[in-house]
Amino acid sequence: MATAGVSKAQTALIGVIFIVWGVTFGAVGLGSDGLTGLCTGAEPVEEVAGYTWARDHTNDCAWTLYSGTFPIRNKASDTIYYANNLIPPDTSPILATWQIVTLLVAIATTGVLGLIHERLGHRIEEAVPIVAT
Repeated sequence: MATAGVSKAQTALIGVIFIVWGVTFGAVGLGSDGLTGLCTGAEPVEEVAGYTWARDHTNDCAWTLYSGTFPIRNKASDTIYYANNLIPPDTSPILATWQIVTLLVAIATTGVLGLIHERLGHRIEEAVPIVAT
């Protein structure tokens, strides 16, 4: 009986780990695409063939050229801006500070939950009698 409860607890811990990472990736991903930021202002009037303008929410809402469409798109290189007599926006870090902190918290939480999961596994091993043949 005790091993069944421990086994359920182990399964629940794995579920919690998946939830932690699902929420983490959701928050960091949405934050990267700017759904957490509000940018206002008129769109640039210059059109560049093959590219569209969009706000870069991770770079102080700078207007940025992108190829492709959301969610799969790439920022234009500086050479595209220069070729069209435009000034490229300043570069920004890949992740904001809050995103880095969120990832670190998820890593720490996963580590703690993993240790608890491992210790529960040892309890099962100790509780199951080994029969010699």
